[in-house]
Amino acid sequence: MGQLEEDSSLSFAKEEQRVEKSEAMDLLLLEGKRRIHELEDEIKRRDESEKKMYDSLVAQTKELAKTKISIEESRQEITSLREILEKMEGSSEAAASQSSSSLDSLEAELQSAKEKEGNVASLKAKMNSLKNEMKSTREAKENNLRVLDDLALALKEVRTEAIETKEEASMIKDELEKSKDEVENLKLKLKNIEVMYNEAKNEAETFKYISEILTLEAEQNLMQWDMKETGFVDCIKKLEDEKNAAQEENKILLESLTEAQNMYRKAMEENEELRDNKKQAVYEANYVTKETASIYSRNKEGSNKLSPENENRKSNGSATFEIIREWKLCFVKSKVINIKMEVEDETKNLIKESDEESESDLSDPPRGSIFDVVETLEHQKKPAFVAIDEAMNNSEEFYHLGTGHFYVENNKTSRKKKALLSRFSDLLKIRTLH
Repeated sequence: MGQLEEDSSLSFAKEEQRVEKSEAMDLLLLEGKRRIHELEDEIKRRDESEKKMYDSLVAQTKELAKTKISIEESRQEITSLREILEKMEGSSEAAASQSSSSLDSLEAELQSAKEKEGNVASLKAKMNSLKNEMKSTREAKENNLRVLDDLALALKEVRTEAIETKEEASMIKDELEKSKDEVENLKLKLKNIEVMYNEAKNEAETFKYISEILTLEAEQNLMQWDMKETGFVDCIKKLEDEKNAAQEENKILLESLTEAQNMYRKAMEENEELRDNKKQAVYEANYVTKETASIYSRNKEGSNKLSPENENRKSNGSATFEIIREWKLCFVKSKVINIKMEVEDETKNLIKESDEESESDLSDPPRGSIFDVVETLEHQKKPAFVAIDEAMNNSEEFYHLGTGHFYVENNKTSRKKKALLSRFSDLLKIRTLH
């Protein structure tokens, strides 16, 4: 159906174009005919003007012929007069002696000759004017010939254009006849198209009914889809809220994680401090054991003299060694819970080292310990129990400084330390008294 409508519209457009072309050709023919009539009128006018110019030229030529004849006659007269004058001049000397009557006659003849010369000058002026007129007439003839040539060319062009227009008109007539036949064919096609159009119209009505049904279904689907979209939007909003809440929780967790990392760093620093304190305390304990060993060796010299005292001192020495071991174990147990297994291994090693070092020679204490003030008993006059009391007090202060964060966990070990230190100081006091 659409193709037939397009074909019909194209055929109508072609017919309109052909009609427009035929009208344009008719207008061109009319303009050509009018132009031909105008050119013919101009040619007639130019022919008449040429005839007039020709007649004037003929009259002028006749006048020129007459003037030429008169000029020749005047020339002959002038030549004759010149001959007479020459003769008169040649015979003037001989004729001077003649009579005055002949002179008068000659003067009269000279005057007549002068008058003739004036006539000749006027004739020369007329001849010059006639020559100028001849030149102008020749130029006019040449111009007329040029105009005639131009007119002939224009006539030829007009004739060729007229022939071409006639041929185009014949072609247009043939095309018009063909277009008429095509119009008849198109009319038949239009009738067929009308039949097809009616059928298509019926089909379009059916399609329209189907399209209405489909539009109703589409509207229902759109309503359902809108409901789904609202559900999706609500879900997306909920997810965004959950996402924001999760992001806030993540921020809180990150802050708590950073705080935990800071706490872990602080704990590690405290553990390092405890390790240093432990090492220093172990060294101080070794120093105490060495001091006790020196005291024990000194007291052992007097043991040969006093046997019951020696037995007591042996028992006290063994008790002191046991107290020192317990004190070391309690001090080692005060380390951080995260490295408990390592501490137990270190305590065993330290106990063995302390047993070995108690029998070996005493070494100088390091500078900066709590026993820098307390030198050997030979160089100072303090009693041993005073040094032990100071060591106990310093160890308690050191313990409180190093175990601020772990005080609750290590409360029991601190009590044991205090008890052991008090027992150790009592034993030393008893030794010094004996």
